Amino acid sequence: MEMDTAEVCLRLLLNLTPLFTEDRQEAIDAVVPRLRRICDVAKTSASCSSLAKVAAKCLTALQATELAPQIAGELDSLVADAVKISSGSELCVPRLDALGQILKQSALKYQSKVANLVAKRLPEFVRQAPSSSAGGAAAAGSRSKSTAASSARDLSRWSPTESLSHLAQVKLASIRCLCHYLIGLASASAASSSAAADCTSDTAQSIVDLFHQIILYDGNPSSSSSGKGAKLEAGEMAQMRVCAAKALLRVCKRQALVPLLDCERFQTLALTVCDPCKEVRHAVLGKLHRGLVKFKLPLQFMAMFAYVPEAAEDKELLQTARTYYSRCVAARREYLASKQSVIANDRVTFFAVLPDYTLPYAVHLLANDPEFESPKDAKQLARLKSGLRFLLEPLIAKGENFGFLRRMLETMRLARDAQRPDDELANKKLHAVCDLALGLIVTKSTNFSISNYPIEPQLPKRLFLLPANREATVAAEFASLPAGVQFSPPKNPAAIQQGLIPKDRVRLGKRAAAAAATTNSANLSNISTMAKSPPSAPAAKSTPAVQQSKRDEQQPSTVAKNPPAKSPIKSPLKSATTSTESPVASATSAATKKKQAQQRGAAASQNGRSAAAAASKTAASKAATSKATVISRKRRAVAMVSPTDESSAASQEASSPAPSPSPKKRRRGLAVAVASPSTLSTTPTPGSGSGSGVSSGRLSRAAKSRSIEALSRRN
Repeated sequence: MEMDTAEVCLRLLLNLTPLFTEDRQEAIDAVVPRLRRICDVAKTSASCSSLAKVAAKCLTALQATELAPQIAGELDSLVADAVKISSGSELCVPRLDALGQILKQSALKYQSKVANLVAKRLPEFVRQAPSSSAGGAAAAGSRSKSTAASSARDLSRWSPTESLSHLAQVKLASIRCLCHYLIGLASASAASSSAAADCTSDTAQSIVDLFHQIILYDGNPSSSSSGKGAKLEAGEMAQMRVCAAKALLRVCKRQALVPLLDCERFQTLALTVCDPCKEVRHAVLGKLHRGLVKFKLPLQFMAMFAYVPEAAEDKELLQTARTYYSRCVAARREYLASKQSVIANDRVTFFAVLPDYTLPYAVHLLANDPEFESPKDAKQLARLKSGLRFLLEPLIAKGENFGFLRRMLETMRLARDAQRPDDELANKKLHAVCDLALGLIVTKSTNFSISNYPIEPQLPKRLFLLPANREATVAAEFASLPAGVQFSPPKNPAAIQQGLIPKDRVRLGKRAAAAAATTNSANLSNISTMAKSPPSAPAAKSTPAVQQSKRDEQQPSTVAKNPPAKSPIKSPLKSATTSTESPVASATSAATKKKQAQQRGAAASQNGRSAAAAASKTAASKAATSKATVISRKRRAVAMVSPTDESSAASQEASSPAPSPSPKKRRRGLAVAVASPSTLSTTPTPGSGSGSGVSSGRLSRAAKSRSIEALSRRN
């Protein structure tokens, strides 16, 4: 018979067990022995284990009918065989699964028989190292040490159930059996007061601690006891983490067992939502969702969704988790709406169902995150803020609970961490997470109206320790966050206007950031233009170039140049940091300054060109005047010279001839004589005597005086 067909038949038989009566004795005699043999299937496959569980369920279901005396013998036989089983036996896995189903229904009945198995032997099976069993040793011998070490470090690997070793399957079966034992105790707690006491016994607490150690040591609890490294395969360790996490979730579905999971163990369980292995994340999230949407898990487990953004690379998980969480919130709001008249005066039920009450559990969970070491660590605060945003967005979607959430956060800011009340660092981290939640509520809410809730917000006493004086002063809001932590622009701009959040805590939007970037670039370009442009001059007064040309006319031989005044250049860093204008005003001011600088530079250039043109024009006219003066003086001097003077001058030139300059010197002397009147000097030419006549076009003093006298007589 195929395994799937056999399981279907067994489940059909399980549903028909209430119909079995004494009139069907023949059917009972035929079914019970076969169910007993199915529980002893000598195979360790997953299908055989599932058949053993269903067969054991059928036997326990038949025990609840009128045929209980006949079925009791078979159940006693199964329990006795399971108690004596060893971990190396091939029948270990199916018998442990069958025993778990029996203990789930009749834990009190067989409690004395399985006490030693539950308290000692099964925990030893779970902590057993692979090298201590024959199957584990054979499996270890077939693998190289390097492969085992590398696979142990890769926690993202996953191994299907069919490929697990015998020892790994024994460990998983032991975990399931222990979990069913605790569930059986919790189920019997309502009927007997002694069972309720057993739920919180040392044995029950040690079982929960074992599950916690499996998750804490990445699925290899043997390393916690022996101190050695992990020896299981990475895929087998992932299976161990999934089984332990599911066991804790099953245990916490029973209200009597919830106190066994304290804050530290709950925080470890919450981290499985962001496990490195994808299959672990999805399996735990599915189990969590099924428990919450059916109101079987307490409200505090909704805070586990805060760790979903840690696995942001898994887009499928992120979308699935968002759907699951929104569905849980909607289911609880619908329940409150339908039972409003009943729950109005029932505080316990109200806070156990109200989805807004998830916030205190989430704040305390994130404040005690193992990687969150300092409240001034902006990187870790950003990570925690993403988790709070994931939780708060569905809660504040309608904007009707702003006053309730704000009042709850104000109360939390007054409290101390009940887990470590004397640790100042822990309290500072708690207040920092409260400020993160407050900033998200203010920026994501659209309605800031404060509506009165029928019940004043109360905090869980297991998590928060309130002071005796509720009027005690606390630090200002957002004071516990470092300066670099900012929030997105609020959906309702009135949040800043009403002072609900400081302006410096709001991050600029896209438009504001673009305007600020434009302003900064304009300032930098303006500064570079001012640095490269020539110094500006007043437009009303004459420019320094014109004044200099006038001085050159008065003093042609010496030209004094005054250095221009340097224009002040502002520092880019100083101008960027000291600017307090708005982005639009800054951009307009920068454009105006740039235009004025360009106008000043153009005016200075135009003034400089005008001054240079005027100076060159004045020099040209001056040179022409000097040339005409020299020529006229020469002509007059030659015309006024007498023949005797010319003959005497010629004789003097013949008697004492002057050395003739070279052509180059001659041209240079002519140019100098024509260009400047200062060359008409009365100094005698070198090589001629002091009383000699004219030489090289120059006139003596006597000739000049005679020419002047003749000119005066003629006039």
